[in-house]
Amino acid sequence: MFLRANERKIDKKENMRGGDGTVVMGSFLPEEKLLHTRLISKIELAPGCSIGCHTHEGEFEAFYFLEGEITLNDNGATVKAQPGDFSICFDGENHGIRNDTDKPASLLAFIITKAE
Repeated sequence: MFLRANERKIDKKENMRGGDGTVVMGSFLPEEKLLHTRLISKIELAPGCSIGCHTHEGEFEAFYFLEGEITLNDNGATVKAQPGDFSICFDGENHGIRNDTDKPASLLAFIITKAE
């Protein structure tokens, strides 16, 4: 499978998980989901935009930070993420992200479900 940038499905989510602003998500997954993969997406956060803190159950989410500075809530600990940084929110853990800067920020997100 090969997917061109202009072929990705783009979603805009208002106040995602109780966060602020509009999160832009560009999916890399085909319509038929891959085994144990719920999400592979580039997430773009405008200044002041956020995804509210939430818990993952039966899955984990990994972030690879691409652009800008993002404030990460990692199980209650605040971390400033830069391009090239990586984080994982394991099953039962919680996280949230916020762009507190005046510049755009982006990351790759992967949600992998547990094997049954």
